[in-house]
Parts: sequence; structure tokens; C-alpha cells
Amino acid sequence: MFKNFTERAKHTVLLAEEEARKLGHKNIGTGMLLLAIVGEGGAISRILDGFGVKSENVREEVISLMGRGAGSGRAELEFSDNAKDVFAFASAEAQKRSIKDVAVPHLLLGLLNGKDTVATRVFDVMGIRLDDVRAKASEELDKVYGPRI
Repeated sequence: MFKNFTERAKHTVLLAEEEARKLGHKNIGTGMLLLAIVGEGGAISRILDGFGVKSENVREEVISLMGRGAGSGRAELEFSDNAKDVFAFASAEAQKRSIKDVAVPHLLLGLLNGKDTVATRVFDVMGIRLDDVRAKASEELDKVYGPRI
């Protein structure tokens, strides 16, 4: 599923799995993906930091929205349907830009795909307009890969 992801994007997905385990959840959802993007330390996490989106705040909101889980004894966690939609949207966004690999900015755009999810609710609770975040993520893609045609 992740063969066309950049190494940084793959690492972000692994961070999301770690976040799900820390919070005791049985699957990896959009809240965990947002936590991973914020915590991965690249350009997108710095952009989010500019909006005041920090790991502590996001974790607090994710716990508020989802609670803590009871944990899972499974070696591998599954992705929620919304997380799978994020990956599909991210892949489609990369294809639209004729970019071979899905990068972290694509994952953020996937989180902001218009669905009501834990991730979008976190932004809402924090008073951050999704369109503003989308614009900054697109600017980052333009900077790295050239403008979208």
C-alpha cells in the first residue's frame, strides 16, 4: 500500500501507528495521522506549528474526541476507513501534480479532504481554517515540486 510513499511519508505512517498504540487504540485513524505529521519534524510540521498546532495540543484534542482505548494485543494495527481515504486522496493529489511519490504534504492534504474526521475536528476546535492549512500545504508542494499545472 505504501510502496509509492517517500521514506519520510512511510516514517510518518509508522509514527501514526506508534501514536495509536500510545493511546491504546486498536486502529490507526486520522487523529493519529495528524499527531504523526505534527511530530515528524519536517516542513509540514513547521507549517502547522505556525498555526499553533503542536503535539501536546493535538494529543489533548484527540483524547478529548476519542478517549483512550483499552489497547490491542495485535502485532499489527489496522487503518480506519477514514485513514484509508486519506491515503487514497493523498495518492490522487500526487497524481494530479504528476508526482511519482506521495509525500507528507500530500498526507496533510488527504487529512483535509473535506470529510468530517477527528483530524478536521481538531483543527475546528483550535479555530484553524482548513482552507488556510490547505493553501500552505500546496505552497510547500509548489516549492518542492513546482507549481501545479
